[in-house]
Amino acid sequence: MRGDEIVAKQFINATNEVIFDTVPTGTYYIKFDSSDEVKNDYQVEKNSEIFSWDKNHKIEVNYENNHVIETFSINQVPFNLVHGLFKSQTNQEITILESTPSSLTTVDGETLVNFGATFTIKNNTDCAKLRVSEKFKDFSKDSIQVFKIERNSEKLSLKPLAGVEINIDSDINQLNSTIYNINLPNVSVGTEILIFYTALTSNEDLPLITNTITVGATMKDVSIGVKANDKDEEIPNSYLPDLF
Repeated sequence: MRGDEIVAKQFINATNEVIFDTVPTGTYYIKFDSSDEVKNDYQVEKNSEIFSWDKNHKIEVNYENNHVIETFSINQVPFNLVHGLFKSQTNQEITILESTPSSLTTVDGETLVNFGATFTIKNNTDCAKLRVSEKFKDFSKDSIQVFKIERNSEKLSLKPLAGVEINIDSDINQLNSTIYNINLPNVSVGTEILIFYTALTSNEDLPLITNTITVGATMKDVSIGVKANDKDEEIPNSYLPDLF
């Protein structure tokens, strides 16, 4: 439109491109709009640059430049997702160590490994998917705990989150792993969440095993290596401290 005047017809083709037909010479602006909920959870991007929803995108159309293609994408705002080895919790912070193929932590076989993931709720429909390698022994949904992180007078505390539902994903293509859907209850926007889980390594040499957590469109891996333990121990080792 130019003012209140409709200057071109538009249609959407088979590849979801919006086409404006017979646009007269002039300067035009494209602006995106949606509900406040969508604006809070998604961002406008062009060539990897992020724009405000309120931005007008200028386009010049004239005789020499009469075929203009502008490509934008509407992508979910990434979560501030951290996923790794749970190291410690103090009155001030939770420490989670990254372990990746380029900076890998290796543990003995028959070791209980504590993992943690933190993120902040952006809308009350947020949920998480946790993919756990089948190389861990006897893992189940009971191995997963979900907490709300509370900060009062600069003191950090963890409160078990009531109403969490955890079930196994029905996806048959799970790549030698099991996916657990972690459905959170109606939690206020801005709430900090900790997902804590413990997994027992099998007693064999494994150069690399990886777990993955996904929240919205944001995904984070944690990987470890395992070295077979030749000691005959009935009680598993423990790598890193427990939550409490």
